[in-house]
Amino acid sequence: MSKIIIANFKANGCKEFFNNWFSDFKNDSQNQILLAPPSVYLDFFSTKKLNFELCSQNVCEFEEGPFTSQHTASMLLDLGVKSCIIGHSESRKLLKEEDHQIFEKFQKLNNKKISAQADFLLVGRQLITMVDCHLYNISDF
Repeated sequence: MSKIIIANFKANGCKEFFNNWFSDFKNDSQNQILLAPPSVYLDFFSTKKLNFELCSQNVCEFEEGPFTSQHTASMLLDLGVKSCIIGHSESRKLLKEEDHQIFEKFQKLNNKKISAQADFLLVGRQLITMVDCHLYNISDF
């Protein structure tokens, strides 16, 4: 059974770093590899011909409107994004993101046929940040 491996770059990297990373890392894994760059680099990643799936780090809970700095599921779809991480522990803790907001995000993604990758999400319970999760060296795959 193959695994889903998400490389979430968080708020790290620049074009030079990513170009070096692309040239150094080869995907010969049988697992599904998702790359989640910072949102300002989604378009940059979408232009690369890579053996990876483009993943967003987040999505707006609304379809459109006056939500500065947000990107909607439609925008992600337009860039070729096929997956999105929602339910981040830091968003729940620091930004007070609630279950109903995560559910709205899930619905927006589902309506556009974008796969929602929950960031260790336990809706309705206290969030546990590491659930059945292991850290691996990429060479292990």
